[in-house]
Amino acid sequence: MPVAPEGHIRLTRSEAETLRALAGHDMTNSELAEHFGVSDAAIASRLHRLYETTGLHGRTAAVVFALKHWNCCVETVVS
Repeated sequence: MPVAPEGHIRLTRSEAETLRALAGHDMTNSELAEHFGVSDAAIASRLHRLYETTGLHGRTAAVVFALKHWNCCVETVVS
């Protein structure tokens, strides 16, 4: 799992926003796409990068990760 020197997982702004929406609102890819004004393919790409960055496997794991660790180990960086 990629880790920043200060011990935080580094997500792009779009990855972090997508994770927040996914965890906070339980949205489908189509709903996320509409919410952010992007295509379904763009959301699928964001989620794929998010899973690769965090080492997670799937939506449920991502939501659990966000709920458990959001304040202690996720740092948003500008893409």
